[in-house]
Amino acid sequence: MPKTIGLSADDSKRRDGYVSELQELHGKLVDAIAVYNAALAVARGELMLAYNAYNSTVNEAKGFADDIASVNQEIYDERSEKWQESEKGEAAKEWIDEWESAELEEFEDPFADEEELEAPDCVSEKLEALNVEPEGSY
Repeated sequence: MPKTIGLSADDSKRRDGYVSELQELHGKLVDAIAVYNAALAVARGELMLAYNAYNSTVNEAKGFADDIASVNQEIYDERSEKWQESEKGEAAKEWIDEWESAELEEFEDPFADEEELEAPDCVSEKLEALNVEPEGSY
């Protein structure tokens, strides 16, 4: 008698075993992702507080540097052309330029590309949906 195409009784048991195991492991994966996402939300909240505080202070420091440059530029501008062209004047201008061009950069958004994890679909349903034998049994 020729062999038939399809799953044997042992193959069906193995498939059912995989389906059950995949369903159980998928549940554990979903739970682990939920725990991860919850921890990520807490960490994200703490990070955002620090991020906002840091960037706020950076902006204040930028304003301070701009004010220093502006006030001293006015003092510089009130000086004579002769003084401005002197060694002291040139040094003062370099110092003012240094304050004016201070690179006080904000920290970039740490979550620009971050997303929570999403649970994948459980493949057990796909495995279980596979036909046990071809249509019309051979």
